[in-house]
Amino acid sequence: MSEFWNKVYSSDDSFFGDEPSSFALLCYKEFQKNDVKRILELGCGQGRDTFFFASKGIEVYTIDSSKVAVDALSKLAIEKNLPIHAMTFDARTDLPFDDNYFDAVYSHMFYNMRFTCEEISMLFKEVNRILKNRGLHFFSVRSDHDASCKKGEKVTDKIYDTVMKKTVNITGDCIKNTRSILRSGIHKTSVQISTRPGDNQIHQKQL
Repeated sequence: MSEFWNKVYSSDDSFFGDEPSSFALLCYKEFQKNDVKRILELGCGQGRDTFFFASKGIEVYTIDSSKVAVDALSKLAIEKNLPIHAMTFDARTDLPFDDNYFDAVYSHMFYNMRFTCEEISMLFKEVNRILKNRGLHFFSVRSDHDASCKKGEKVTDKIYDTVMKKTVNITGDCIKNTRSILRSGIHKTSVQISTRPGDNQIHQKQL
């Protein structure tokens, strides 16, 4: 996966644009309501949401598998003197952060990358571990109701390759597994999900 994104980001220094995503704008309102000061962003890419959050005074830790993206983001963060800590990291392993460290964990379409159900379950456990008590987990995903569902080259029953990026339909057993994981730690993690393209609100689901 990192080779794919390294190639994409090497050929275009603003692949998804420079403006923050609509999901980031919605989440920032929730950050303000909940006095969020420190977040982890999973799958930052070239940092359009990273820079937005940091420009608002939020301390942002962020990881991405693409060294090309992280190196460029880190350089720009230093130039802009923003509170951003970026690292190249494969999220299929335990997250390199202490327990109870973040006010919130944020990601935009990160869980749509090529993860197995087991890897997604592990990630949710890790997110739960690094969040503070009453911490928040904000993420956007596509669903099996999305127009792009099952489009492109089939890789497995739940994964299809598209021209722009690799996506996975997070449905069925994967969702059931994450629900069972979060029930034991729900006092710590409130999950916010946006699954519909063009949405103008956050859909909250208590898993």
